Amino acid sequence: MADAIRSIVERSSTLWERLSGPFVSTGDADELCAFRLQQWIDTLPPGTFEERLAHDGLPIDAVISALGPVRLPDDQPLPAWTDTLKMLIQAASYVPHPAIGVPFAEVLTSAVAATAERLRHDAGDASDALTSHAWRQMETHLMTGLSNLLTPAFASSLNLARRLRRLQGASPEERYQRFLERTLGAPGSRKTQTLV
Repeated sequence: MADAIRSIVERSSTLWERLSGPFVSTGDADELCAFRLQQWIDTLPPGTFEERLAHDGLPIDAVISALGPVRLPDDQPLPAWTDTLKMLIQAASYVPHPAIGVPFAEVLTSAVAATAERLRHDAGDASDALTSHAWRQMETHLMTGLSNLLTPAFASSLNLARRLRRLQGASPEERYQRFLERTLGAPGSRKTQTLV
């Protein structure tokens, strides 16, 4: 899992992190860099891209190389947020028929429960100030937010599996459940390699 986490850190690094941090350009994606550069230029009003770079003191050559794939050297520590990511990946499991009716709740329920558990632990005695209703509301809000954020990716994976005829089951509901089981493993098991 360590290599997968490092890959996520590399792929999710911001332009500023790439320019000022320990990230090293792999230098092997000129076409990708050109595509991303053009996308950036297209989002700005005509003729303002160079002004933006000058305002931020960014040389165009450095920006172009930072738009491609980067590598985080092995001797560099991972960002602190990866501890939370690891916890969520380790908590990932399939929960059949969750109590809350939001898209893909079957794969999010365990992550929300782990997050709530960690929050209670980190808050210590202060967590007693919230009622059980408040905790449920917070968990429901987190579940809904995660579902809204992740549904496009899950739906895309589900649709791809459908197109490749990898879905099994007699009904749409059964095919959906089997897809989720295959993604995360059988109920109660963990299959983190498919998440990263």
